[in-house]
Amino acid sequence: MDFTHFNPQSQKEEDFLANFVARRGVLDYFLRQLRLLEPTRPATHHLIVAPRGYGKTSLLRRIAIAVRTEPDLNSRLIALSFREEQHNVISLDVFWRNCLQSLLEVREDEKATDDEIEALDAAWERHIPRQALKREDQDGEPVKQEFNKHCECLGRRPLLLIDNLDSLLAGLPENHQWSLRNDLQSAGGPILIAAASRYPESTHDQKAAFYDFFRIQTLDKLDDKEVMYCLRIRAENRGEAGKKCWT
Repeated sequence: MDFTHFNPQSQKEEDFLANFVARRGVLDYFLRQLRLLEPTRPATHHLIVAPRGYGKTSLLRRIAIAVRTEPDLNSRLIALSFREEQHNVISLDVFWRNCLQSLLEVREDEKATDDEIEALDAAWERHIPRQALKREDQDGEPVKQEFNKHCECLGRRPLLLIDNLDSLLAGLPENHQWSLRNDLQSAGGPILIAAASRYPESTHDQKAAFYDFFRIQTLDKLDDKEVMYCLRIRAENRGEAGKKCWT
């Protein structure tokens, strides 16, 4: 039996879109926010909080697909997705390098020119984390400037779609969290839509970097009506009754 529907990242895009039947109202909310965002204004950043299994990862992937396929959004934004677990992020050197890697992967998918791909690949290879420095001093500035330069050349604002933000922030030194907050508050800077299974510590400590920073969106458990709707759509997508539906 095919259990890939439990892992949205492993599904083919066509199957994923067919199976995305819950959380459509939440998706519409985020897309409205992105459409209304003025290009040169600081962004409002969002954090989706819900237990595991409530659809956070699916929602982030669906936002990325919408940004890629809706011409107006795609002309202004470039959606960057990341590995679900970000335990390797121990400094902004690593964080911005991950952003550069995601940008490279997206531009490869978009069939960018060989020159652009080679430049991005060379930049990623060049900006390895500076392990000779203390972790607190690996501030990410060189690779962040490289990342911003490439986004500015594209004329598209980066949309960072990050799962398990609580794990990522927990790995960053306090001064790096404040630096990241400042970068996210910059005019025309990156937009962050993140997800977490619990509130990151730095969102509820008044002295921490991300206190009162995110617009919080919680995902509640689906009610009976929503569950029945999802089951009905899934059944319709499976096609003819009794027909084999797995590989």
